[in-house]
Amino acid sequence: MSRATSPVAYHPNVLMHDGAPGDYRQNTVYSVQRIITYYKSRGYRFTNPSGR
Repeated sequence: MSRATSPVAYHPNVLMHDGAPGDYRQNTVYSVQRIITYYKSRGYRFTNPSGR
């Protein structure tokens, strides 16, 4: 999570992968909500890739 919440750019893009089928994915699932909460508390908005 620290790499997602300590970006070097002003408007960060956080890309997450969930791994190959059968891999443990729960860490990714838990991290997503924490990252969203972090950025929303700092005034960021979330959009789809086209900016909507």
